[in-house]
Amino acid sequence: MLPSRRSPRVLVLGLERTESLLALHTAVSDALEREGLSPEDRDYTPHLTLARVGDTAPETVHAFLRTADVPSFPAFQADRFVLYESTLTSDGAVYDPRAIYPLNG
Repeated sequence: MLPSRRSPRVLVLGLERTESLLALHTAVSDALEREGLSPEDRDYTPHLTLARVGDTAPETVHAFLRTADVPSFPAFQADRFVLYESTLTSDGAVYDPRAIYPLNG
């Protein structure tokens, strides 16, 4: 489930549902199931998490979004997939790479 518009806790950037991105999602899901993990019961919504806003007042987040310049991101081709473990701490999230998988294509 993506963030609530009424009470946002994170800011996300939605991504286009391309064939290659959906194929990557399927491959990762299949690999996780082979390892004994249950499949996700939510619909896949490709996105990037840009920021965690914590307990910031929703009005402040909405005001920022109304006045912020929308960034433009150029197209790119990924050459690897990195699996991270994230640990939320009182100082913010800590991301540790656990495995790197090269992508063919």
